[in-house]
Amino acid sequence: MMINNPKKRNIRFIDNQATYQYHKLEVCLNHLKSVNSPMRVAIDIGAHVGLWAMQMVKHFEHVYCFEPLKEHSDILPFNIDSDNYSIHHVALGNQISKVKMNVKTRNTGATHIGKIGEGNIDMILLDSLNLTDVDFIKIDVEGFEIGVILGAINTIMKNKPLMIVEQKGNDVKNFGGQRNEASKLLEKLGMRQIKNMANDLIMSF
Repeated sequence: MMINNPKKRNIRFIDNQATYQYHKLEVCLNHLKSVNSPMRVAIDIGAHVGLWAMQMVKHFEHVYCFEPLKEHSDILPFNIDSDNYSIHHVALGNQISKVKMNVKTRNTGATHIGKIGEGNIDMILLDSLNLTDVDFIKIDVEGFEIGVILGAINTIMKNKPLMIVEQKGNDVKNFGGQRNEASKLLEKLGMRQIKNMANDLIMSF
Protein backbone atom coordinates (compact mmCIF):
# COMPACT_ATOMS: atom_id res chain seq x y z
CA MET A 1 0.00 0.00 0.00
CA MET A 2 2.76 2.42 0.93
CA ILE A 3 4.96 1.61 -2.05
CA ASN A 4 2.08 2.03 -4.50
CA ASN A 5 0.68 5.17 -2.83
CA PRO A 6 0.55 7.71 -5.70
CA LYS A 7 0.95 10.69 -3.36
CA LYS A 8 3.86 9.30 -1.33
CA ARG A 9 3.69 12.42 0.86
CA ASN A 10 4.20 10.53 4.10
CA ILE A 11 6.35 7.68 2.76
CA ARG A 12 10.07 7.39 3.44
CA PHE A 13 12.45 4.45 3.28
CA ILE A 14 14.55 3.88 6.39
CA ASP A 15 16.97 0.94 6.25
CA ASN A 16 15.20 -0.25 3.07
CA GLN A 17 11.91 -0.35 4.97
CA ALA A 18 8.93 1.75 3.87
CA THR A 19 7.69 3.96 6.70
CA TYR A 20 4.60 6.07 7.27
CA GLN A 21 4.66 9.52 8.88
CA TYR A 22 8.28 9.05 9.91
CA HIS A 23 8.81 12.82 9.70
CA LYS A 24 6.48 13.20 12.69
CA LEU A 25 8.25 10.53 14.71
CA GLU A 26 11.58 12.11 13.77
CA VAL A 27 10.57 15.45 15.31
CA CYS A 28 9.56 13.63 18.50
CA LEU A 29 12.80 11.67 18.60
CA ASN A 30 14.95 14.77 18.10
CA HIS A 31 13.19 16.48 21.00
CA LEU A 32 13.51 13.41 23.22
CA LYS A 33 17.20 12.96 22.45
CA SER A 34 17.83 16.44 23.78
CA VAL A 35 16.30 15.63 27.17
CA ASN A 36 16.33 11.82 27.56
CA SER A 37 19.31 9.53 27.21
CA PRO A 38 18.80 6.66 26.84
CA MET A 39 15.16 6.61 25.75
CA ARG A 40 13.39 4.02 27.82
CA VAL A 41 9.72 3.11 27.28
CA ALA A 42 7.38 4.16 24.48
CA ILE A 43 3.66 3.46 24.20
CA ASP A 44 1.99 3.14 20.78
CA ILE A 45 -1.77 3.50 21.24
CA GLY A 46 -3.55 2.64 18.02
CA ALA A 47 -0.60 0.62 16.77
CA HIS A 48 -2.43 -0.72 13.69
CA VAL A 49 0.06 -2.99 11.87
CA GLY A 50 3.15 -1.39 13.42
CA LEU A 51 3.82 1.49 11.03
CA TRP A 52 5.16 3.62 13.89
CA ALA A 53 6.28 0.82 16.20
CA MET A 54 8.61 -0.71 13.61
CA GLN A 55 10.75 2.44 13.89
CA MET A 56 10.13 3.12 17.58
CA VAL A 57 11.73 -0.21 18.57
CA LYS A 58 15.02 1.05 17.13
CA HIS A 59 15.15 3.94 19.59
CA PHE A 60 13.47 2.77 22.81
CA GLU A 61 14.33 0.01 25.24
CA HIS A 62 10.75 -1.29 25.05
CA VAL A 63 7.61 -0.40 23.08
CA TYR A 64 4.13 -1.29 24.32
CA CYS A 65 1.79 -1.65 21.33
CA PHE A 66 -1.95 -1.37 21.92
CA GLU A 67 -4.15 -2.49 19.04
CA PRO A 68 -7.69 -3.75 19.69
CA LEU A 69 -8.33 -5.29 16.28
CA LYS A 70 -6.69 -8.69 16.09
CA GLU A 71 -6.58 -8.63 12.28
CA HIS A 72 -4.20 -5.69 12.62
CA SER A 73 -2.15 -6.85 15.59
CA ASP A 74 -1.57 -10.26 13.98
CA ILE A 75 0.27 -8.50 11.12
CA LEU A 76 2.37 -6.31 13.40
CA PRO A 77 5.11 -8.90 14.17
CA PHE A 78 5.84 -9.27 10.46
CA ASN A 79 6.74 -5.57 10.32
CA ILE A 80 9.04 -5.47 13.35
CA ASP A 81 12.48 -7.03 13.20
CA SER A 82 13.11 -6.89 16.94
CA ASP A 83 11.98 -8.42 20.22
CA ASN A 84 11.87 -5.33 22.47
CA TYR A 85 8.12 -4.82 22.13
CA SER A 86 4.89 -6.32 23.37
CA ILE A 87 1.44 -6.45 21.77
CA HIS A 88 -1.68 -5.82 23.83
CA HIS A 89 -4.89 -6.82 22.07
CA VAL A 90 -7.12 -4.44 24.01
CA ALA A 91 -8.72 -1.03 23.59
CA LEU A 92 -7.73 1.75 25.96
CA GLY A 93 -10.30 4.06 27.50
CA ASN A 94 -11.59 5.45 30.78
CA GLN A 95 -13.63 2.44 31.87
CA ILE A 96 -13.42 -1.32 32.07
CA SER A 97 -15.80 -2.64 29.47
CA LYS A 98 -16.19 -4.44 26.17
CA VAL A 99 -16.11 -2.72 22.81
CA LYS A 100 -17.00 -3.38 19.22
CA MET A 101 -14.81 -1.98 16.46
CA ASN A 102 -16.15 -0.10 13.45
CA VAL A 103 -13.95 -1.56 10.70
CA LYS A 104 -13.14 0.51 7.62
CA THR A 105 -12.08 -2.07 5.03
CA ARG A 106 -11.06 0.46 2.34
CA ASN A 107 -8.96 2.45 4.81
CA THR A 108 -8.10 0.27 7.79
CA GLY A 109 -6.27 3.15 9.45
CA ALA A 110 -9.66 4.80 9.96
CA THR A 111 -11.02 1.84 11.95
CA HIS A 112 -12.29 3.04 15.32
CA ILE A 113 -14.21 2.03 18.41
CA GLY A 114 -17.89 1.56 17.65
CA LYS A 115 -20.07 0.91 20.67
CA ILE A 116 -18.82 0.67 24.23
CA GLY A 117 -20.50 -2.06 26.24
CA GLU A 118 -20.95 -4.30 23.20
CA GLY A 119 -18.62 -6.60 21.31
CA ASN A 120 -15.94 -8.98 22.52
CA ILE A 121 -12.83 -6.78 22.78
CA ASP A 122 -11.69 -5.75 26.25
CA MET A 123 -11.35 -2.09 27.13
CA ILE A 124 -9.02 -1.25 30.01
CA LEU A 125 -7.41 1.85 31.53
CA LEU A 126 -3.75 2.43 30.74
CA ASP A 127 -3.37 3.43 34.39
CA SER A 128 -4.28 -0.12 35.45
CA LEU A 129 -0.93 -1.35 34.11
CA ASN A 130 1.16 0.96 36.34
CA LEU A 131 3.80 1.47 33.65
CA THR A 132 7.01 3.25 34.63
CA ASP A 133 9.93 4.89 32.77
CA VAL A 134 7.57 6.04 30.02
CA ASP A 135 9.29 8.67 27.89
CA PHE A 136 6.95 8.78 24.87
CA ILE A 137 3.27 8.17 24.13
CA LYS A 138 1.70 8.22 20.68
CA ILE A 139 -2.12 8.28 20.47
CA ASP A 140 -3.95 7.74 17.18
CA VAL A 141 -7.41 6.36 17.91
CA GLU A 142 -9.64 8.14 15.41
CA GLY A 143 -11.48 10.49 17.74
CA PHE A 144 -11.38 8.56 21.03
CA GLU A 145 -8.29 10.39 22.30
CA ILE A 146 -10.09 11.97 25.25
CA GLY A 147 -11.23 8.55 26.50
CA VAL A 148 -7.69 7.21 26.32
CA ILE A 149 -6.23 10.19 28.17
CA LEU A 150 -8.86 10.12 30.92
CA GLY A 151 -7.83 6.55 31.62
CA ALA A 152 -4.12 7.43 31.53
CA ILE A 153 -3.88 10.57 33.67
CA ASN A 154 -1.92 8.88 36.48
CA THR A 155 0.53 7.39 33.98
CA ILE A 156 0.99 10.75 32.27
CA MET A 157 1.47 12.71 35.49
CA LYS A 158 3.82 10.13 37.01
CA ASN A 159 6.05 9.80 33.94
CA LYS A 160 5.62 13.20 32.25
CA PRO A 161 6.30 11.83 28.75
CA LEU A 162 6.50 13.59 25.43
CA MET A 163 3.23 12.91 23.60
CA ILE A 164 1.93 13.10 20.06
CA VAL A 165 -1.86 13.11 19.86
CA GLU A 166 -3.94 13.10 16.72
CA GLN A 167 -6.56 15.87 16.83
CA LYS A 168 -8.15 15.85 13.38
CA GLY A 169 -11.40 17.27 14.74
CA ASN A 170 -14.17 15.51 12.86
CA ASP A 171 -13.74 12.03 14.33
CA VAL A 172 -14.68 13.14 17.84
CA LYS A 173 -18.27 13.39 16.62
CA ASN A 174 -18.38 9.58 16.69
CA PHE A 175 -18.24 9.81 20.48
CA GLY A 176 -20.14 13.03 21.13
CA GLY A 177 -16.93 14.89 21.81
CA GLN A 178 -15.68 18.36 20.97
CA ARG A 179 -12.77 19.33 18.76
CA ASN A 180 -9.38 19.44 20.51
CA GLU A 181 -10.79 18.43 23.91
CA ALA A 182 -7.97 15.91 24.36
CA SER A 183 -5.21 18.47 23.84
CA LYS A 184 -7.07 20.96 26.04
CA LEU A 185 -7.14 18.40 28.84
CA LEU A 186 -3.40 17.81 28.45
CA GLU A 187 -2.84 21.56 28.69
CA LYS A 188 -4.81 21.62 31.95
CA LEU A 189 -2.47 18.90 33.21
CA GLY A 190 0.47 21.21 32.55
CA MET A 191 1.54 20.24 29.03
CA ARG A 192 2.33 22.68 26.25
CA GLN A 193 2.16 22.28 22.50
CA ILE A 194 5.57 22.09 20.85
CA LYS A 195 4.44 21.62 17.27
CA ASN A 196 1.32 21.00 15.19
CA MET A 197 2.04 18.62 12.31
CA ALA A 198 -1.13 18.39 10.22
CA ASN A 199 -3.20 18.24 13.43
CA ASP A 200 -0.95 15.70 15.11
CA LEU A 201 -0.02 17.71 18.19
CA ILE A 202 3.36 17.16 19.84
CA MET A 203 3.09 18.07 23.51
CA SER A 204 5.51 18.22 26.40
CA PHE A 205 5.69 19.21 30.07
